Amino acid sequence: MSCEIEDPIIRLKQIKDNISKPEFIYEHDKLDKAITIMRINNYSQLPVLSNKEELIGYISWTTIGTAFSQGVQLDIVKHYVNKHVIKVSLDTPLLNAIRSIYEHDFVCVMDTDTSNKISGIITTTDISLQFLEMAQPFFLLEQIEKIIRKLIKIIPLCEIKKILNKNTQLNSINDLTFGNYISLIKKDNIWEKLELKYVDKEIFLREFDEIRNIRNGIMHFKPSGNTHDKCNQLEKIYNYLTSIIFYRSLPSSSDSASGENRGM
Repeated sequence: MSCEIEDPIIRLKQIKDNISKPEFIYEHDKLDKAITIMRINNYSQLPVLSNKEELIGYISWTTIGTAFSQGVQLDIVKHYVNKHVIKVSLDTPLLNAIRSIYEHDFVCVMDTDTSNKISGIITTTDISLQFLEMAQPFFLLEQIEKIIRKLIKIIPLCEIKKILNKNTQLNSINDLTFGNYISLIKKDNIWEKLELKYVDKEIFLREFDEIRNIRNGIMHFKPSGNTHDKCNQLEKIYNYLTSIIFYRSLPSSSDSASGENRGM
């Protein structure tokens, strides 16, 4: 019985939902039409198709400006087309496509390797948004873990070792896993030492167990469910923890009162 091995390479087809069918222009259309479409949609370029719906190149503000500077005053799109367009397929590795996008500002995604039918267009803006979507969960998780460590650093390391039954493996709180954080916070005596005012322990732990599950999926590049929803969940908890840290840093009313008494 053979087992199909998952492709380890991230390809464009894995982000195909972010590759929308582009607006385009035909080579025999008026230049005014191309300019109007580009201005309304804030496009830098437009794919140009032949009458057979095949990609022949692109028109851009650069190609228009270059033609004007050389005295071209014709009003048909074909006189402003750059036929040197980078074509990729949905099977193209994402990293390879990024290099081409960086060098040429955009690439045209074709239906297949041999087809001249355009499936979509990816620009530097698209790839930046895609990388933000891919990288944001990692950044949020890192920030969440840093805040948790900041909260529990008041617990002596020897006490943490005793609770977790860890000996030489634990040299600092940086060695703790997300599961370790939850195990510690579950302990009533640890919870009390954290002094998290107006925080419900049961809800807090439930949310953090969900974050742990999300983290495990992301770190193994196998997040289940809607990735956008997972990222929203991480951002929600990050913002909540940030607010806890902020208010903990403010002087308490007793601190303010003692300061006023000393100033008298």
